[in-house]
Amino acid sequence: MNKFKYTFLFLFAFAISAFSQSSADLKPGDVINETLQVIDENGNKVDFKIPAEDKYLIVYKYRWRDEGKGIDNADSIKELETEIIEILLQAKIKNIKVVCLSYDYGPNLSKWQEHLKAKKPFRINSTYRVDYYNLGNNSKGDLRSKQLFSKITIIAPDGTLLRWSSSIGKFDYNTKKSTIIRAKLVTETNGRKQPLDDASVHVVSSYKKDTLAGTHTNSMGDFEIYLADKDMSYSLRVTPKQKVNNVSLLTRGGTEISKFNITPAGFEYKLLQAEVTRLSEFEPSEDITERYSKFSESDEGEMTSIQTIYYESGKSDIRPESKPTIDKVIQILKDNSKVQLEITSHTDAEGDDAFNLKLSEQRAAAVVNYIVAAGIKAKRLKSLGKGEMEIRNRCTNGVLCFDDEHEYNRRTEFKFIK
Repeated sequence: MNKFKYTFLFLFAFAISAFSQSSADLKPGDVINETLQVIDENGNKVDFKIPAEDKYLIVYKYRWRDEGKGIDNADSIKELETEIIEILLQAKIKNIKVVCLSYDYGPNLSKWQEHLKAKKPFRINSTYRVDYYNLGNNSKGDLRSKQLFSKITIIAPDGTLLRWSSSIGKFDYNTKKSTIIRAKLVTETNGRKQPLDDASVHVVSSYKKDTLAGTHTNSMGDFEIYLADKDMSYSLRVTPKQKVNNVSLLTRGGTEISKFNITPAGFEYKLLQAEVTRLSEFEPSEDITERYSKFSESDEGEMTSIQTIYYESGKSDIRPESKPTIDKVIQILKDNSKVQLEITSHTDAEGDDAFNLKLSEQRAAAVVNYIVAAGIKAKRLKSLGKGEMEIRNRCTNGVLCFDDEHEYNRRTEFKFIK
């Protein structure tokens, strides 16, 4: 009888163990929609919801220990902080929320709270938010957390599991062969192309069909997204916010790369290596004369060309190397006497917001003055300054960016109206 009893207990324990380690059933690309009841640092019962609202979740699962260096390993926090900054710098993901999920229980639960009150493991910063939760002796929650999280887990804003790792040392969001692609999505209706606004864009591994990164387009249809290894084979998967019949991939300058195929998963396109290289480079301003020539022959009533116009630093004086571009605009206006022109200047997000807005207004006005001085009537022209109100990439206030990323936001838009 005892033999039967112990055999039963062994099998039961084995079943529980197997169930608690069923995280192998969860794989990158799977979508998590879950709410765990946890305790916050003040001892209040709260809901830990996945996905988080418009945030990429980095869940760090740990146990606070009195012995050794504490929090599993104090050095691991520094390592994770470095990884997060690296992620932000390389634009792998943005809008990050870090959750430190402790599974200390019993007497160690109160010790966990005491440690947090004395000194939180993560440094206070304005770049990303850190929440501290404890499973609070919740055996059911502890079991579920083992299924959902490894040591480090990254979850996209839509709940897609992007990565998990058994240790920070094995955390594989590396940057050695990484790159960022920048492109534009449009849809065509009755022969007219429109930007695909607020469309969901995901990078999918062509090998395992894993979802590796995600983002959304802005009002101009522009997006940028991280590729972990530029030599790998990827597909782009797009889910438009509104119902459309077609989607096309363009460079930021407006040159069409290809049209997307319609699949059961949505619109999808397999990127070629040459296209990855092309889209990862900052594209020079388009030839405005060539673009206008195509526009003049079309039925479209408006055309916007984005150009890089250089000014003296912090001023509105137009630098000599930019005048040939404006001279092309002047010639277009002379050849087409009924065309109106709207000039909009944008800055990057560096510096004071109010100063940037005023500076952009002065720069747009300087271009108008230059064109008027060449003989174009002022009533055909309008100038606007938008400062940093329409940043085209991730480089908003408080985000660490390289200078060429900031430069991508410094531009002048020439909007021709028939």
